[in-house]
Amino acid sequence: MKTWNYRVLAFESKHFGKKEIYFSVQTVHYKEEKPVSYSETTDSPGGTTIEEAKEDMNNTKEAFNKPVLWGGYRFPDEYKKE
Repeated sequence: MKTWNYRVLAFESKHFGKKEIYFSVQTVHYKEEKPVSYSETTDSPGGTTIEEAKEDMNNTKEAFNKPVLWGGYRFPDEYKKE
């Protein structure tokens, strides 16, 4: 079983005093199939060959087929539009 994958995370922010949600694709790590941590920065596809970069892009796209998770103090709760 893979112990990580790409997921879309939702983060709350304030912009000119207005609450906004920012979405980011990040690496999420799992322990016993439960999300336990995520990368500090947004991930972008890459690889040491064009083929690896394409495969990584496809793996990144898969993040949009999974439920969105909250980042920050709400992690790993599932994001639901309020």
